[in-house]
Order: sequence, then structure tokens, then C-alpha cells
Amino acid sequence: ALVVLLLPHPSLVTWAQDAISGFRAMAVARAFYIGLVIAAIVVGVPAGIAVTKWLRIEVDPSGIALQTLPLWASLLLTVVSAAANCFVQQASARVIPVAVVFSVAAGAALRLLREVGIPLLGATFLASVLLGVLATIAAARMRTAVAAIAVPAFCGALLPGVAVSSALLNFMSGSSSAALDFVAAVSVALAIGAGLVLGGLVATPGARRALRRSRRVVVHSVHNDTTAIKVIRDSGYDPGNGSTPRGPRPR
Repeated sequence: ALVVLLLPHPSLVTWAQDAISGFRAMAVARAFYIGLVIAAIVVGVPAGIAVTKWLRIEVDPSGIALQTLPLWASLLLTVVSAAANCFVQQASARVIPVAVVFSVAAGAALRLLREVGIPLLGATFLASVLLGVLATIAAARMRTAVAAIAVPAFCGALLPGVAVSSALLNFMSGSSSAALDFVAAVSVALAIGAGLVLGGLVATPGARRALRRSRRVVVHSVHNDTTAIKVIRDSGYDPGNGSTPRGPRPR
């Protein structure tokens, strides 16, 4: 299961975002990098298994079973993972609690959609749309980048670690469909990128309105500052006729 950590999940998501948003040159460069990493994993895992067989160390994958964690344990690990990703990515202190809360919301939505019966790909896409909406609105209010919130959140909740682990176990057991299962599991990360882009598009108008309202509140509070108006009046400056201050320049 530790092979999951080697997958370039952030690059997969940003590649999908670049491809959808029209940044073709960046998408091609990321695709080349992703292909090399996945090829290294696909070649490296069989090489490692071959070495262990040569050393007469064999593992029976049929005795390994994957079980779903309880909801409370899953959400607890989501909190830890999101916070750890914020730390690794050197996120600011005000972003960490927001990213953790959104990660829990996305993880709970994914778990609920899976229990309803929606396949992993569709459930991940819908949970990513929700995360994209929340991250876009919060980023506009906090004056920060959407990726600063969305990346730690989806790394903590939406990465298809169990699906990748299951595909690798099937590969070790010699299943004929293991390669397709691995590709399908990795493609779930593309659904995360597509969902974040769609969620950002949906939430952008609302985020812009919230940003304009916040700017109006700031301007209104400045005009209600009687101290600043008194200093301007004492200086002799009249903004209505464009006159210049009389007397000494106010400090």
C-alpha cells in the first residue's frame, strides 16, 4: 500500500486542471512527467517481486484482505492527513483549519455517495465539485489562492489509495485484469482535477459578488472615519472642486 505514496497525485490533478482550462503546454509537460512516474512504478513493482522470489521470499496476496474503516476513524485520519499536507506545503496558519474542515466535508460526502451506490469515479468527481465550490468561495474571502486550500484538502480525503492498493494486490496475485484496475484507480485522480475545475466555475460568480461586497464594506468604513475627514477639512482640501491644501501639508 505504500506505493500509493509514490503516485504523483497533485500532478495528476493539476494536469487535469491545465488540460481543461486550456494551458496545453503545461498539460503536456505534466503528462510526460506523470507517464514517467507511473512507468517507473509499473516496472519497479514487478522487479521488486522478482527479486524477492529470487531470494525465496514470497508473500501470498490471497491472505491479505482490505476492510473499510469506520466513519469516525476515516474522518479522524482525514483530519490528520489534511493537516500534515498543509504542514508539508507550508500553508499559513489561517489556511490550515479551513483546509481541514473542507477535507472532512469532502471525505464525508465521498463516503456518503459510496454508500448510496455511486461508483468510485463518479463519487470522487461529485465530492471534488463540492470541494471546488467551498475552496473557491473561501479563497475569495480570505484573499488567497484556491490551490492553497484545495490541494491539502483533496490530498487528505479524496485520493484513491484503497483502489490503488487493491489493484496492486491483484497484480501480485496474477490477476489478468490487474493492469486495467490500476489504470482505473489512477484515473480517479483525474476526476478530482475535473471536479475542482467545475466547482470553481460554479462558485466563481458568487465569490466575485462576495468580494465586491467586502470591498464596499471597506470603502464605507473608511468614509465613516470622522478623524480622517476632519484632517482633510482642516488642511483646506476640497475633493469636490479639486483644490489643493492651504497652509502646511498635513502629516
